[in-house]
Amino acid sequence: GGVAAKQALEAMRPARQLQETVGSALTDALNESLADVFRQELRQHFMEELAPLLGRTVGDMMKGFHNTMGDFMANIADEHEKAAKRLGSELGPVVQAELEQVERVVS
Repeated sequence: GGVAAKQALEAMRPARQLQETVGSALTDALNESLADVFRQELRQHFMEELAPLLGRTVGDMMKGFHNTMGDFMANIADEHEKAAKRLGSELGPVVQAELEQVERVVS
């Protein structure tokens, strides 16, 4: 009984070439009909979800960069100001001594 049932099922199965042709045609039809749907869904997902997320992330990164650069520039300005004051305090007495010497020579 089991062999007869198996043979009957095999006889009902379409030929392999027919299966491949139908499978290929179904694949092509699905690609043609669903490609636009998938493309639309992906575009919508990008516009509604990914683009705003990317925008926020880039904005946060730029804000952090701006703040870091602002701090960096402020530190540079502070260091330059300190260096200028230090140079002035070190050179002041030297310049004053030179001027006093010139005054003695001239007078």
